[in-house]
Amino acid sequence: FRGKIGREMIRAVYDQVAKLAEGNGTAVNVNAKKKKSWTDQLFRRKKESDTGDGGGSSNPLRSNLALLQRRGLLHWTRQDDGNGRIMTTYDMHPLVRRYAYAQLNTPAAVHTILARYFESIPQPYSVRRPSDLSPTIELYYQLVLAGDYDKAFDLFHERLQSMMESQIGVYQHIMIELLQLLMPPEDAGAPRLSAIKAQSEVLETLAELYSMAGQPDKAVALYKLTIKLLKQQGDVEATAVALSALVNNQLQIGALKEAEANSQHCLELYDQVSVRYKRIPGHWNNGCLIAFQGNWARAKVEFGTAMGLAIAENATESQSVTWAFRAQMALLTGDIEEANSAAQKSYKLAKVRSNPKERIRAEWLMGWANIEKGQYNAADEHLNEALNRCRSVGIIEFEPAILLAKAKLARILGHDKEAPYQLAGDAIRIAQRANYRLELANIYHFLTRLALDVGNYDQAQNYAKKAHDYALCDGPPYVYKLIVQESERLLRMMSYTL
Repeated sequence: FRGKIGREMIRAVYDQVAKLAEGNGTAVNVNAKKKKSWTDQLFRRKKESDTGDGGGSSNPLRSNLALLQRRGLLHWTRQDDGNGRIMTTYDMHPLVRRYAYAQLNTPAAVHTILARYFESIPQPYSVRRPSDLSPTIELYYQLVLAGDYDKAFDLFHERLQSMMESQIGVYQHIMIELLQLLMPPEDAGAPRLSAIKAQSEVLETLAELYSMAGQPDKAVALYKLTIKLLKQQGDVEATAVALSALVNNQLQIGALKEAEANSQHCLELYDQVSVRYKRIPGHWNNGCLIAFQGNWARAKVEFGTAMGLAIAENATESQSVTWAFRAQMALLTGDIEEANSAAQKSYKLAKVRSNPKERIRAEWLMGWANIEKGQYNAADEHLNEALNRCRSVGIIEFEPAILLAKAKLARILGHDKEAPYQLAGDAIRIAQRANYRLELANIYHFLTRLALDVGNYDQAQNYAKKAHDYALCDGPPYVYKLIVQESERLLRMMSYTL
């Protein structure tokens, strides 16, 4: 069994299940034909003698544990828990766990027994490493497997969520796994919870985690379901927040037509909210959408509106993000002075904040702006810092863009002719897996330039066509206009007609 438990727990559960299987109870029974142990059935051979635990082969529990350990299916460690107690941690291979569970005719009863056991384990005095949360995570699993989804959600919300979010780089994928257990098969529908509010909370949290993990398509689907539930509850503000997050993900995958409609709806809902500064994310999205469609002047108006609201509320994080979006769009449109000024202001504010996502964004934009200004050493430092932070916390969203900026720097420096291709190739693999359509357009546009550098016109045409196709998005007017125009110009230059 996975989790921080003592040998006594394994013995108790093993003995209890065995007794019930022999007919001493009626709540649970195990398929134990010819009284073979489940390890005998698993390996289909005579049980090996116990030679590793000092207890001989007379004790079947010890013998089976030793057998599993020798075959790499059971690992255990003994360590001080920091309070003078020696704790034994067992980690069983998923194969053994699945097989053992599969032998149960009434598994819910066993999981209920296990849940009661883990509920009795005292919470740790402090959480210093992931293993400190193991008993709580194991309790969550047992509650879900016992079908007590509401209680599992309460446990996650009260004892796991805030701790895991504070160390998102360590726990991101664990959080996804835990919340997925509350979902119906293939994420088809709302979570298996009785309260609509709890359902929407799970969906929104899971959507945010998918977005960070580089799965915007899944995030979009869950945000749409979240919005449907929030509208049923009549929660206007929460609906607007979810719409804003939905638009952000739709921009990444190039769903510009839907993004425009949802962005307008988002701002309409914010008009009904008395707190004006909460409109800020709506203006960010609108500004980016307008900039991608080629109207930088109008985009600056949207960012200016967002900045005015942020300054009025002294919301420094919102100011940092607004400057960041302004820098990004200015870099894309070639307004280098504007970009450099905005990037520096975003970086200055992000440095004193504890938001890892905004620090990564600020480092990346400083690196990119420094490339355009010809300050290559500073650019390299900022881009390396951005990439290291990105990977340490598992935020995939910015990684392709950071790698592309590093590829641009490598092209300029020219020390390693293969480096730009390798970095761009890494960026493409991540962006394709995540379906970052607009970023793929940027990368293939860069590769077009690389091919033209060496006079490889056939390759340049191929790259330019790919950049053009990705930038078309939903078709005019819902296109990434800058890349569409540049790709068409380069193709005309190479005497190629679309």
